[in-house]
Amino acid sequence: MTDKALFIGWGKTYPGREHVARKLFDEALEVFAELKKIGEIEKVEPFLLAPHGGDLEGFFLVYGVPEKLLAIQVRDEVVRLRHEAVACFASFGIVPITMGESVKLELTKFDEVVTEIEREPVLV
Repeated sequence: MTDKALFIGWGKTYPGREHVARKLFDEALEVFAELKKIGEIEKVEPFLLAPHGGDLEGFFLVYGVPEKLLAIQVRDEVVRLRHEAVACFASFGIVPITMGESVKLELTKFDEVVTEIEREPVLV
């Protein structure tokens, strides 16, 4: 499995949009199932959070290779889902994430940048 995914998270549903939001959840699962079937993503996992006082109510993790994850974000059916989600939820976002062994690589790259920056004098 890849070390890259999309985090697709949503917050509170706008009052009166609960039924639309529930339908949207099912539609998203159908779209992701089709994308998996045609090889555009590796896997999708839905998560619903218990009430906890925060803004996040649930999310999908959509696993795949970075190029394909980028490409699915501009597919018509995904763009439509995104627009519907923005109209249903007080907060919504899609964020690329790094996990697994790739985290070490990202931190190594970060350390290299910090080391380079620290060589430069700080002008205050």
